[in-house]
Amino acid sequence: MKNKMKHSFLQAWGPFIAAPFVLAGIAFGLWLAVSAAFENIRLVRATDQILGVVATARDVAQDPRQTDALATMALFDRLGVPRNQQGSSTAMENPWELPLAVKVFTSDGLVRIENQLSSSSCRHLILLFAKDAVSLGLQGVDVLPSEGGRGRQLYDASPTHRTGQLDQASITAGCGDAERVVLALSFALR
Repeated sequence: MKNKMKHSFLQAWGPFIAAPFVLAGIAFGLWLAVSAAFENIRLVRATDQILGVVATARDVAQDPRQTDALATMALFDRLGVPRNQQGSSTAMENPWELPLAVKVFTSDGLVRIENQLSSSSCRHLILLFAKDAVSLGLQGVDVLPSEGGRGRQLYDASPTHRTGQLDQASITAGCGDAERVVLALSFALR
C-alpha cells in the first residue's frame, strides 16, 4: 500500500516537480547561446574598428609632411573625434565600451592601437589577426596589464627584430587570465 501511494504521488506530481528544472536548463542554455553570440558580434565590430583605423591611418600617412603628432591629429579628425577630446585616453571606445587609444608613428611607419578588454577577448582578437598577420601588415602584438606596468611582447615583425610567434600557447600565456588587459596591436603604415 505504501509503495503504491509513493508511485501514484510521483505519477501525479512528477511532471510538476521536474518542469521547473527542465525550464531552468533550457533558459540557461539559451542564455549561454545569446552571450556567445553577443561576444562574437563584439569581436567582429572590434576587428572592423581596428581595420578601419589602420586604413584611415594609412591614408593620413601618405602625406610626407606629416609628423607623428600631426598624423595622429589628422587621424582623429577623420575618425570624427572632437578636437577637445583628442588628447584624452577615453576619446574612443571599443565595442565593450572600454578605452581605445590610437597613436600614429610616421617616423617608424606604424600605427599602434591599444584596446582594453577581457583576457578571453584578447585571445580571440589576436587569433583573428594572427591568421592574416603578414597581409594585414601586423608588426607587433603586446599585452599590458590594464592597471599599468610592464607588459609582454608576443610578436615583433619589424625587420630588425622578428621575434615571437602567434601560436595558441603563446597567445594564451600572453593574455593571461586577468579580468582586463590592454592589447596593443601595431600595424605598418605602408
